[in-house]
Amino acid sequence: MRAFQTLNSRTHFIDLITTKHPQFHKIYRGFHSTNHLFIEESSTVSTIYDPVSNRLVTTRVANSKPSEGESDKDAYRSSNSDYVDALKDDRSYGSVLKANQGFGVVSKKKSKSKSTWVCSECGYTDGQWWGYCRECRNVNTMKEFTESDNGGKTTGFQVSEKIVKSWLPKGSGDAVPMRLTDVNRGINQSDWRFHLSGLFGTEVSRVLGGGLVPGSLVLIGGDPGVGKSTLMLQIAAIIAEGKEIGKPAPVLYVSGEESVEQIGNRADRMEISAEELFLYSSTDIEIGHVTKSGDIAGPRALEHIVDAVLYMEGEQYSSHRLLRAFKNRFGSTDELGVFEMSPCGLKAVTNPSEIFLSEERSDSEFLAGLAIAVIMDGSRTFVIEIQALCAPGSSLSRQVNGVQAGRADMIISVLMKQAGLKLQSNAIFLNVVSGLTLTETAGDLAVAAAICSSFLEFPIPNDVAFIGEVGLGGELRMVPKMEKRVSTVAKLGYKKCVVPKSAEKSLRGLDFGEIEILECINLKEVINAVFVTR
Repeated sequence: MRAFQTLNSRTHFIDLITTKHPQFHKIYRGFHSTNHLFIEESSTVSTIYDPVSNRLVTTRVANSKPSEGESDKDAYRSSNSDYVDALKDDRSYGSVLKANQGFGVVSKKKSKSKSTWVCSECGYTDGQWWGYCRECRNVNTMKEFTESDNGGKTTGFQVSEKIVKSWLPKGSGDAVPMRLTDVNRGINQSDWRFHLSGLFGTEVSRVLGGGLVPGSLVLIGGDPGVGKSTLMLQIAAIIAEGKEIGKPAPVLYVSGEESVEQIGNRADRMEISAEELFLYSSTDIEIGHVTKSGDIAGPRALEHIVDAVLYMEGEQYSSHRLLRAFKNRFGSTDELGVFEMSPCGLKAVTNPSEIFLSEERSDSEFLAGLAIAVIMDGSRTFVIEIQALCAPGSSLSRQVNGVQAGRADMIISVLMKQAGLKLQSNAIFLNVVSGLTLTETAGDLAVAAAICSSFLEFPIPNDVAFIGEVGLGGELRMVPKMEKRVSTVAKLGYKKCVVPKSAEKSLRGLDFGEIEILECINLKEVINAVFVTR
């Protein structure tokens, strides 16, 4: 022990290495030292613990003399190459640390990565994160995209730029300008796209602008569980059956989240058994469909590359789904498809206005606080029901559902100031049936009429519709496509339609059948025409 202490006090450095003995499976500790005081420079003392004899064994190993220009440290490393090789096989934390530091074992070079930050709103690219987009000034919209040298393998939201750039068109080489007449020459517009069959296919074709275009790329987004997979499976089945093209066409359905068994179970529930429909699954759930705000996740470059972008919407507790186009290179973006989710899949809704109307209105023909508004979403016209409740003497605060709060406050204030209704001491509740959000101003008149009906306790006949915007002076203003709105309610069997006086010129000379058009200048005339005289 004294010899060991003396050796320990006169050494310049000591390395402690811990391994497992290959035969005895006991802890092996080796003390390796050099002594420049009383040991020749050309020798090295090595003290190890021998598990067989259960004692310390000290040996002296001759070292090669350093060559001219070579330091003692370099000579030491070269003379102990076998010792370094032994350390490489050691997997303990201390040995790896000492081997890298004491003997200069070079660690594996880390792969380099290049990170960029892309705004999910406007697509602005920056080299570092600022917390907000310096282009559109939106907060928390900068997403990180990383390109790595090790094959471009990424995880999570770190999408390689190579993946995005692979979508971009390559150089066309010998492309030359062409005349417009030469481009369209010989093209039969009737064969340019094919229409999807059935009521479901007709509704989808409406949103696509008339049908699917061969060779096009369509991106469909939506919240989880809204029915995107069901929609795609039904479209694939229609094409695989080949009713429109006269023969079955092979279709490949690729899923990145579901197994082929799950897709098969869904197809069985939907009674789909097309022979030419092939399934392939490559489960990869690294990148999400949409963000928390409901937008398509990832860089906006993807939305620029595709030919059409469709969104599928639906309320959580409603079976109805809306399919609308936000981009379409082959048609209009004003179209809207309305579907209903059933156990057999999505079904087209022939009369969308039925979604936004109440059930049977009890046994009475009239009910106070209800008014019918005519709104438009794209090129589709919808008849919706506005409900209002005025509770006198109640201390509850004002609540609205489906109507913008600021717009509701403005209409209530106009009714008090311009129409003379004393609504100050009343709690007012507003609601749009079926959870629809009223965004356009064409429903202002119906909101005002519903409030008047509840406050005056005067029911509005269920065959009266209201179309118009309400101004701050109580006047009624025109809204776009007035003739199409009136035509829709006339076809639905309504007997009266209240419109602004300024719509007289646009409706003059048009035949709407037996419906009566009531043209009013302001809210006072509306109250007199609807609630005073019948």
